[in-house]
Amino acid sequence: MGCTYENSRQVIYVADTGNNRVVKLQASCHRPGYSPLHVCQLSKAALWTGDTDRALTFVAEASRERYAVVYEQLGPHLQDMVEGMGDMVLHSQEPGCIRYDILHDHDGQTLKFPAFFIKEADGNWKIWNF
Repeated sequence: MGCTYENSRQVIYVADTGNNRVVKLQASCHRPGYSPLHVCQLSKAALWTGDTDRALTFVAEASRERYAVVYEQLGPHLQDMVEGMGDMVLHSQEPGCIRYDILHDHDGQTLKFPAFFIKEADGNWKIWNF
């Protein structure tokens, strides 16, 4: 097995000797602390404490104004919103855009809410829509 990086993607080559083939696997490479999951956790932590200004730093520039209004309207219910956000499961990934599903348990059912992240020009992942 070997590992290399191609165009900011981690590439792993696995020798499958039983089938006489080499398998190429690719995964996104995120700088430590800058993955969409980490961005979401930082945003949730800021919302939990009511620090909407800090939470907005993790929102994409194109969506920031809209989320400022949403956060203001939610006001004292921000903690409830954060509490309701469960695990995040990768749904799909394209260059510069990743979709996760946020899981939420409600009355014995698991609901999924999409969360989209985009990579901005500075290379950092930001919340685009959830």
